[in-house]
Amino acid sequence: MKIPVEAIDLKLWRKAIQHLQSLLETETNHIVNIASFSPTVCPIYRPDLEDVAYYEFEVYFQWLKREETEVDISSTKELATINVSSLTYPSSRRAILGRPSIPGEFVTSEQPSILSLPFYSQGFIIVATGEHDFPIAHCSFNRPPVSRQFETWAQEVDRSISRIYKLDSLSYVAEDFSGELITHSGQIPIPINLPTNELESLRDSIGSAVAEPKTQDQANSTSSSAEYEISFSGENNFEFELRQVSKWQELREIYPTAFEFHLQALQSQAASSWQVDQLAEEFGEGIFANETYSIVLLSDTATTELSGDGAQMVEINRIEHSNALPTLELVANVESLSQETRFNLQISYENGIQEELPFFIVMPDTPSTGF
Repeated sequence: MKIPVEAIDLKLWRKAIQHLQSLLETETNHIVNIASFSPTVCPIYRPDLEDVAYYEFEVYFQWLKREETEVDISSTKELATINVSSLTYPSSRRAILGRPSIPGEFVTSEQPSILSLPFYSQGFIIVATGEHDFPIAHCSFNRPPVSRQFETWAQEVDRSISRIYKLDSLSYVAEDFSGELITHSGQIPIPINLPTNELESLRDSIGSAVAEPKTQDQANSTSSSAEYEISFSGENNFEFELRQVSKWQELREIYPTAFEFHLQALQSQAASSWQVDQLAEEFGEGIFANETYSIVLLSDTATTELSGDGAQMVEINRIEHSNALPTLELVANVESLSQETRFNLQISYENGIQEELPFFIVMPDTPSTGF
């Protein structure tokens, strides 16, 4: 079910790492000491798409309490090597991303007692492979990955997972090799029978439907047998009914048409996020002069090269970590710029794959002409 992370499009891996890095460097009550990706990713499908719709990146965290950052690290070589950037919080909140590994591999066998690490945690990032959903479709740092939960539940009933499907924001299904449902997480969406011949004419009008329990006792009940009344208001006062689906195979079959309008709306909502990503891909990330920009390399053996008009202005510093992926720090050392200046960072990996990341340098008060 899972595949090596190296087998997927490098842009998806970079997207997951950038999202993780941006979240780890925001202000929180706890800060991360080391974050490590699993060496494998889990393909996730959607019934209306033939190819893989998402990839689930499994992430492991070693956390350090905020109050534990005020410590003397000068006499602890191992601590200083691994954790110095995190321990200077809040003046510097640079995340260290561990190498892809199995759980616990990023933890040294003998941690300095000064750390007194409070806990480890497991999380995940789900990245969409295309514009059918938001680029980062789901992310959590405080619960196990969906695939891990499903694997545990499948083992309990002695069954094997063939595929995982994402049906809605928080709704997932695991099926076996015969296409039978094994288990699910979140509420499975229920198809609604709509008067499709009227939808186009009703699209621009406004209306609502509210379901309320028939009695107050039912309103306070958690029973699934409670009865509801549906009241309509506005212009869209038309009849509809919930479609009864008894089997997973039936829902999977009707999903593309039953949820066509919902899926179109999701794609429309996600369009602006993809546009931002595409603009950044085309025009590059902006770097303010004399400020540090950090980027994580995806391999220890990666080599880098700068090119473009602004390359001579940029100082590049590679930081190696004993238990983490290397980090590049880019600093544009310039006193003034009349306009933004561009440069490219080319990252070459041992397997022959290359990343070409565009950037532009600006002064804080320089108007942008890129887009």
